[in-house]
Order: sequence, then structure tokens, then C-alpha cells
Amino acid sequence: MASKKTENEKEVLSAGFTLSLFGGIIILTVSILFSAWLRRDPLTFYGGILGEYWRIAEVSVGIVGVISGIFVLCSSLLIRTGHRKTGGIITLTFSLLSIIGIAGFIFGLLVGIFPLVSIMGIAGFIIGLTLGLIGGIFGIVGK
Repeated sequence: MASKKTENEKEVLSAGFTLSLFGGIIILTVSILFSAWLRRDPLTFYGGILGEYWRIAEVSVGIVGVISGIFVLCSSLLIRTGHRKTGGIITLTFSLLSIIGIAGFIFGLLVGIFPLVSIMGIAGFIIGLTLGLIGGIFGIVGK
């Protein structure tokens, strides 16, 4: 019976690692791609307050998204190496922090700038957020 419990624990921790890893990869990839898209077309034709808000959205999606993705990736490795609670908490925290990146995409969608790119970015961040949250929970719950 004890060996069966350890097998279940290993499966939960393995699932937590895998989901967190993929969540981090998706968050990081979407952040980098969207930042690269913004660098390609800096929207210099928007002036005044819209131009300033666009720069804020660019910075929030780029920097916060990349940092969140890196931390989710690193914390998935913590789950894998046995520091499951620490890794799970860090994964949960930085998965939730990636919501700031979603806000940048929503701003782009509301303003009407690159609606298809914004919709795909929102979907990518939501998938990354969901995988990170589930992986973090599995990392914390796995005994």
C-alpha cells in the first residue's frame, strides 16, 4: 500500500512539474512574441495620451510577462527536484502576476490595435496562467 501511495505522489508531482513547465513556456513565448511585434511596429502615428498608454502596455506585457515566464519555469524545476511547496507557491504567484500581461492585450484589443494579435495573446496568457495555476496547486498538494 505504501508503494502505491508513493507512485501516486510521483504522478502528482510529475503532473505539477509538467503543467508548470508548459505554462511557463507559454507565458514566456507569448510575452517575447508580443514584445517583438510591438518593436516591429512602434505605433508612432498615435500621439498624445494614446501613445503613452501604448508604451505602458508594451512595458507591462514585455517585462512582467518575461519575468513571470522565467520564474514559472524555474519554479517548475523546484517542484521536480523535491522543493514542491516552495516551487508551487512561486508558480502560483508568478502565474497570477502574468495577469498584468493579459491586461496589456486587453488594452490593445479595446483600442482596436491589432485585434487578432490581441485575441491570440489573451488566449496564450490564459492558457499559460491556467497551466501554471494547476501545476502550482499540484506541486503544493503532492505529498
